[in-house]
Amino acid sequence: MRTPWNFRRGAIVAVVCGLVLAAAVAAARAVQPPVLVVDGRLVPCDPPPFVSGGRIFVPVRALGEVLGREVRWDAANRAVIVEEPSGGTDLAEALPPAEGRDDALSVARPASVGGVQYVRGFVINHRVSWVLDGKFKVLRFLYGASDAAMTPFEGPGEGRVCAEVLGDGKVLAEIWAEKGQSPKEVTVPVAGVKQVAVQRKWRHYHGGVVINPAAE
Repeated sequence: MRTPWNFRRGAIVAVVCGLVLAAAVAAARAVQPPVLVVDGRLVPCDPPPFVSGGRIFVPVRALGEVLGREVRWDAANRAVIVEEPSGGTDLAEALPPAEGRDDALSVARPASVGGVQYVRGFVINHRVSWVLDGKFKVLRFLYGASDAAMTPFEGPGEGRVCAEVLGDGKVLAEIWAEKGQSPKEVTVPVAGVKQVAVQRKWRHYHGGVVINPAAE
């Protein structure tokens, strides 16, 4: 018994429609943008993440803010700045130094410390100082040795750097750093201090690099 042509034609149309629908669903899934999930939390993004050239691109503001970072655009240097919210007064921008402004780091003039480029802080070529007027209790910063620094006695990547932290002319702390190492955290009490300074300790030693200085 032969199958009626109308039945066979209907079956063919049904199969074709099914294949077209499956292809459409697969195509829709392929073009659906990826989503951002952080610690199990679905994070809305505008614009959404996208894939290009085999890599996934995520909006930095959405990712930074969900991780508790401040995100801002530095138009002068055409740089996206992502950083932890400061717990004190930024001594690089909010309260610029009274001495040593020409030694400030920037996007155009970074310092390499331990193989990492830093753009906020100061190279201690001689002395950097701030007027605190007794308003703060603690001075905090990272301290390290520039990978490029040289003294008459050493080559790049060798030796150590040394500096002093002075409060109203008195030595509050002496700090050292080895070249090639990551910067270390420095905390110095400055309660009642009117002027604080970081200066090179020895004439033939490089004074190191002060990174992200802040007063609390």
